[in-house]
Amino acid sequence: MQGFHTLRMRDGQVQNLQDFELMTMILSALSWRKYNGKIDLVTDVAGKEYIEKLGIGFVWDEIKLGLDILQAVGIDENTFWAAGKLVALGMYQSPCAVIDLDFIVWKQLNFSDFDNAYDVVTIHDEKVNNDVYPQKDFFAFKEGSSWQKWVQELDWQVPALNTAFAYFSNEQLRYDYCQKALSFMVHISPNNLLHKLGIWGGLPYMVFAEQRLLAMLARKHGMKAGTFSSMDALLNGKQDSFTHLWGHKQVMKDNAEEAVGFCHRCAVRIRADYHEAFAHLSQLDWFRKYC
Repeated sequence: MQGFHTLRMRDGQVQNLQDFELMTMILSALSWRKYNGKIDLVTDVAGKEYIEKLGIGFVWDEIKLGLDILQAVGIDENTFWAAGKLVALGMYQSPCAVIDLDFIVWKQLNFSDFDNAYDVVTIHDEKVNNDVYPQKDFFAFKEGSSWQKWVQELDWQVPALNTAFAYFSNEQLRYDYCQKALSFMVHISPNNLLHKLGIWGGLPYMVFAEQRLLAMLARKHGMKAGTFSSMDALLNGKQDSFTHLWGHKQVMKDNAEEAVGFCHRCAVRIRADYHEAFAHLSQLDWFRKYC
């Protein structure tokens, strides 16, 4: 199964990833290639240069450029920080899999088992009608935008779909999702953003475009959405097929000892399971200190 990662490093605003983020990204790519097929990295010019400087480009099958276009399409990337993932998804056709950089699939998945039952499968669903997933009157659009009317046609009760890992088997849904999500980002009112950035910041806007809208579109088109797991199973260690760092990233950013220990464990895993990759990585100064 074709999978892809997305790395957006805006020109002039490149921020180095922390070592634990690099370790997770590397393991994510290596594990996908071992069990499930090819995986690309979709990035921009700055991101490609960064990966090449780190010496880790070999962990993907291909590094593709495609995200620099975001600078010209009128999307506020401070609010819609994952817009690059939607642009990247637009570069592929179904069937394909979207994999976040902090998400690891540890086992082979039989995607054919899902094809007959679902049009899209994501890692888990999420409850709505709360501060993170507010009701439609939370959003306001630019004057004259067709979104003012179109949002009325959506089902605002359907659970959102977490797209840290998502498998698209239906081409129509993949295409429509990409188009509608990016359109939402362009048409949202700047005044709405300024006045409604509360405790969650831009999160309600980003997760609507990335996660809630996907579920709504599937429902609108009479298509079926499934999940690989549940939030409870993922967070409480009740399964061993997936790892999603998710909120634990902040724990490691705040706790250097925790981050170092995590990196050591990742290096041990890479040494045990990916001998050729370990031989290459162990030549790199930033990686070698964890060996």
